[in-house]
Amino acid sequence: TDIKGSGLLYGTLEKPGISIKADITSLPFSDLKSYWPGQFGAGAYNWIYENIEAGIVPTGELNISIKPEMWTGDGNGLPADSFTFDFEVDKIKAHYLRPMPVLSNISGNAQLNLRSFALTTTGGKIADLSIKKADLLFTDLDVKNKGAADINIELDGTVEEILRVIDFQPLG
Repeated sequence: TDIKGSGLLYGTLEKPGISIKADITSLPFSDLKSYWPGQFGAGAYNWIYENIEAGIVPTGELNISIKPEMWTGDGNGLPADSFTFDFEVDKIKAHYLRPMPVLSNISGNAQLNLRSFALTTTGGKIADLSIKKADLLFTDLDVKNKGAADINIELDGTVEEILRVIDFQPLG
């Protein structure tokens, strides 16, 4: 993993101003948890921790911009865009809607903030199907048991295999 960036901390310890910009390369998803303080964007952090099993971030850009007056005490009231991470993904293995079959060998581009996670894939697999393209948007990650998903997947495979995959709960 290579991280290069700059930052500025100002204000008080109780309500710090934080400005960080960083370029990240070759970051395994398994290491992301050790770089991301989980109290910020806990919903997004927990979703990634629970659902992405493997993969790497070949390149990414992290931006944190928190002004002292944004602090509400618990960190949960921060604007969604006070933390953004735009990145490429490769060889991702992830659960997108349990207990649906796992996505594997996913490549593409993603955007993460304190409230949502968006992924546009350029390849991958689900069961025996090839994913030609997929757009996944998970919103309200910061609200326990209220998250929503908008999932569009273009698949290549037999009708029987597609029907088998969509027969899994919660769709089937």
